[in-house]
Amino acid sequence: MKRQPLFLAAITGLLFTGGCSFMSINAEEVLEQALAREEKFVPYTLIKEFDDGYSESVYAKDEQTQRVDFAQDGQLLSTSLYVDGHIYEKDYESKLIYEANAEEAMNPLTPKEALLDEVNYLLKNHEIEVVESERFLKRDVFKLHFYSETDHVLEAELWVDKKTYLQLKTVYTYSDQVVAGEAVEVRFKPDFPEGWFDVEEDGFVLVSEEEPVQIEKNELADAFDKSLRLPNEVNGLKLENIELYDGGSEDASVVASYVDSEGKEIGLTVSKSHGLEWIGESETEPVRGIEVHFNWEPSSHYANWTEDGLLYELFTMRDWSQQQAVELIEGMELVSED
Repeated sequence: MKRQPLFLAAITGLLFTGGCSFMSINAEEVLEQALAREEKFVPYTLIKEFDDGYSESVYAKDEQTQRVDFAQDGQLLSTSLYVDGHIYEKDYESKLIYEANAEEAMNPLTPKEALLDEVNYLLKNHEIEVVESERFLKRDVFKLHFYSETDHVLEAELWVDKKTYLQLKTVYTYSDQVVAGEAVEVRFKPDFPEGWFDVEEDGFVLVSEEEPVQIEKNELADAFDKSLRLPNEVNGLKLENIELYDGGSEDASVVASYVDSEGKEIGLTVSKSHGLEWIGESETEPVRGIEVHFNWEPSSHYANWTEDGLLYELFTMRDWSQQQAVELIEGMELVSED
């Protein structure tokens, strides 16, 4: 809730001074009224399915207590838990539960905050072509249609529940694919099973993430006792900081944060691979003779690969194209122990 005035002010400015076009009658008024209405949180369950067999199930008890299940073809892959101001990630293959450090802990976005975040992002490079009323799952919704001739997201459609701001259907059109997801079930004030938001579970091990230590680039190789690769700082790419987790252990990992010339953030995590391989749907492409797995979803972009016994995980928000990620990986430089 505390983020709402900032988002709303930014979006209002983009809508009414930024030259976005609306083709439906009174579209500005409809959207302005919808975004200005105060949000009253209602517990809910929202299950969305995507064309590739992927599903996302959100169980929201209140604004601080939520559970999100991620599955592929009916098989549960992971769960995110927001409980008492803490974030936990439960991995069903490794049977590990990771607790985020205090700096990363935060409450999940409310449905309205998530909508405002999405609209604010899309309006940076898109125009709104249509705003109109529809019905979906017997709910009154308004449909937002964004389009761009230059962004890697050519078109986007959001079907938003008028009362709760939940995004019941989303369609993102790229130059090479369409990513569509829609709710198959939405319930309000549901009865959640006993223990549904419990963190600990039989057979799982809870791992608390230590506070990271800031290190310099020339200290990286010592943390792994071997050389590793980092993005080359060219064409405006700038290294912001490097954080070391579990230094000196077999589970040592580092997170290097970068910002490009347009202010877009890129994160690279490097850790001991321990034979880890990609899980779930992905597209593979050889880069520098290495098989790299790409998962380019609407909300985030992710690539991972193993190289010389290390696992590399590149994460960017949706501002980047996959080709930009390929070029970054191609140009990575060796940081040696010497």
